[in-house]
Amino acid sequence: MRLPPVPCHWDPLLGPAWETEARAFLADQARRVGGVQVHGARVRKALRPSAPLRWAATDGFATNTADVVLWIRTADCVPVFIADPRHRAAALVHAGWRGVHKKILTAALRRMARWYGTRPREVFVALGPHIQRGCYEVGPAVARRFKSVPGT
Repeated sequence: MRLPPVPCHWDPLLGPAWETEARAFLADQARRVGGVQVHGARVRKALRPSAPLRWAATDGFATNTADVVLWIRTADCVPVFIADPRHRAAALVHAGWRGVHKKILTAALRRMARWYGTRPREVFVALGPHIQRGCYEVGPAVARRFKSVPGT
């Protein structure tokens, strides 16, 4: 199913709510686990907060620890939230075209399966804000990388 493109502009109605959430998040840095994103496919297990706050060369995190806040940064890339309610586990993945091409989403699901017993057919997945068609042009060199992927 194809969804209609989202307009490429900031919604001023979301501004105040977003700012309130951002302030609360930034104030609670002791619970954050994040990484230095490299558009790769490395997914790490987040066992406890602040250990370390920023992992090197990591684009995804998974945890089953309630007091850990998974943290990534995105601009045009897609933040992908994966929830496994049965095993009380979750992952947050930074999915740009390079990471998707390197199969970061598959890596996240495989690690969750190994670490927590997650079954891909039982997860919920949500995509966060990201760049959309009509806002970003994909050149022929990038498009060729995905030629063999169904639906592209």
